Amino acid sequence: MINDERSSDHPSYSYIRSLRKSQDIWIEEKIRLEDLLQKLRIFDNSSKYTFDEFEFLKNNLTQAISEVEKQVTFNPYTKMFDLGNLKKVDSIIILKVLYEENVFSPTEIQFRENLQKHYGFDIETAHIIVKVRKGIDSKFPNLSEKEKSYLFNLLMSKSVYDNFKWDHTSGDLKYFFLDEGKKPALKYIYNQLGISSYDYSKVAYKISLQNRMSGAQLYPSQEFYSSAKNEFPKEFETAQKYFGEDNITEDEFCKIWDTCHQSCYGKIDFAHMSATIATLQNPDQYRLANGVGLLNSKGFSNKFVNELAGWRGDSTDAAASPSLRNDDYKADLDADNIFNIYTNSSSDYFTVVNKYYSDIENEVLNRAEEFTKNNGLEYIQNEILKASMYINETSLLGQGFSNPGIHDFSTVTFTVPTMDELKNLNPVGYNFIKNLENHNNDLTDYISEENP
Repeated sequence: MINDERSSDHPSYSYIRSLRKSQDIWIEEKIRLEDLLQKLRIFDNSSKYTFDEFEFLKNNLTQAISEVEKQVTFNPYTKMFDLGNLKKVDSIIILKVLYEENVFSPTEIQFRENLQKHYGFDIETAHIIVKVRKGIDSKFPNLSEKEKSYLFNLLMSKSVYDNFKWDHTSGDLKYFFLDEGKKPALKYIYNQLGISSYDYSKVAYKISLQNRMSGAQLYPSQEFYSSAKNEFPKEFETAQKYFGEDNITEDEFCKIWDTCHQSCYGKIDFAHMSATIATLQNPDQYRLANGVGLLNSKGFSNKFVNELAGWRGDSTDAAASPSLRNDDYKADLDADNIFNIYTNSSSDYFTVVNKYYSDIENEVLNRAEEFTKNNGLEYIQNEILKASMYINETSLLGQGFSNPGIHDFSTVTFTVPTMDELKNLNPVGYNFIKNLENHNNDLTDYISEENP
């Protein structure tokens, strides 16, 4: 309209100014409405979680009040409530967690929820794990985001993978912490990050228990007690080593055991995944563990060791007998996938992990396809097949030749098996390849399916 008025024989400049003013008002209103629309979209995406959180809080508050009413009595002489009988019921623990989370960002809260959903941790354990990362941020403000995430994964793995071999594979915590010049204990490190000794005991024990229970259906406590009477006391003693003999009763141990038994089986092995990511993140290119590559004719490269910490270690006999269950399968794939996405992203570690699991849940991303995209299915298949090579011996004088006076020499050849041969030589490796070929998010047992 402005252009039309300008091109007329007798343009009205006052009208043009009026049109320009209207145009400016319209542009401002358009920007305001677009901003409002964006905020409404953000609210729409988050409102479900917000109202779920309100409902969750309301239910636990109601339950907590009910438990307090049952257990707390009013003393008319002291005119105070007697809290001596108040036990650590789940609802009260949850309220404590929710009270403390006011310093958590939405990203940290979502990460805590993923720890519960994909690894099976209870809310208190998941909450403390997030506090560990916040402790790292606070103690090491000068470290980069990548360095902090490496330290976080390394620390999360050490409840299980803490020995000389892993110190020279994923890394050694002494480069971040020193306790009077010597290698520090894990409890000391957690204390340095603002985590109490008791909270350290809970997290360390539950990470180690999750590592075992994510891949194996162990007995629930009552059945365990009656079916394996010699083993039950050993497990209880292990828990006491973490908590202290006076800090955990047998009933409390059984409750922890049963909670993990119910929630962890079939989930991702958290310590295994953390150790693999930490190995991939380890900035030391010249590790002592690289020598394993030399022994396997792979050179002094950390590529072989990185793979050995994940899929290669589970699917071949390069480090131990092949063993791969669903918890290992998902840990191996997720570690490699998350590491590659994070390395090529400007987002922080928690954000990358949250998006990764959101994409899997919404079928935007397939963990097997992402893994083969990064590594190549042909490469993985060839490496597993070559790791299962066998010896063929052929007589130079031909089959059936027999003359005691003539010495028969034989040729020895190393043969790379076919996939059909691999099925018998290394069924674990065969199964791993088949799952990648079929784009499986969860492990399927093709050996049992093909040989019912």
